[in-house]
Amino acid sequence: MTDALDARWDGFLAKIRERFDLLMSESLAGCAALLAQTGGDTVPVSNAWQGMRMRGLGLQAKISDAWNDQVQDKYHDAEAYDQADAAWARAEHMIDEIEIELERVETKIFADALRSLLTMAATEQAALRCSQCGAELESAVYLQTVELNCRHCGALVTIEPGPRARMAVAMAHHLWREACWPLWLERHRADKAARDARTPTLELLQAWEEAEINYWSAWLRERAKLLPNTTAELDKELRGRLHQFYEGLEREAVWTRAGSPRRCR
Repeated sequence: MTDALDARWDGFLAKIRERFDLLMSESLAGCAALLAQTGGDTVPVSNAWQGMRMRGLGLQAKISDAWNDQVQDKYHDAEAYDQADAAWARAEHMIDEIEIELERVETKIFADALRSLLTMAATEQAALRCSQCGAELESAVYLQTVELNCRHCGALVTIEPGPRARMAVAMAHHLWREACWPLWLERHRADKAARDARTPTLELLQAWEEAEINYWSAWLRERAKLLPNTTAELDKELRGRLHQFYEGLEREAVWTRAGSPRRCR
């Protein structure tokens, strides 16, 4: 009987994953087409993605709903408790995979949108001229106000970001996350491992801490590439990003008993 239950449950999970993967493929293609059609307008793209994301979360919720409403009791009626635990573990794994994929696809969609905005911003800034000699300025895209010397006359020129550059700032974090995606995955897994443990060990908490530090350090370095004015305070920014994380660790007895051995101070 439990073999039949396993087969039906695994078949259900496979169908959910198939529908979810198709939805994500449609989301990537549809948002890319919408971005091109609107000339880089990110508002319709954002609205479209939110609708697709809600559908993805709906598919994810079907897993828990089906388990709680129908499947779990059938395993328990058969007194197949170990098989029930294994079946739910497979479901939890898929729930986590869906969560990760939603983050990946969202990051991809808006990183692509940002690249489109940066191309437009470069065109806007290409028209900038030195206020003293009228020569062309550097072609780099600036997302914040900067001062630089004209290459021709040496005058100090203030460059203000254009409309597209200002829009890009609001979603630039997607580009930075994309660049740090492997570290984001490590952070997610370390977070999950620590949270899933009934009583997390010091080793699990320190692995989580390391993953947080690695991710945010890389994220801040990526940010500095487009926002060079942030370079001077990377250490301070890192401490700020980790403040709430460390506050959470202080609630773990194993952490405080070890003397709160935080690496970032």
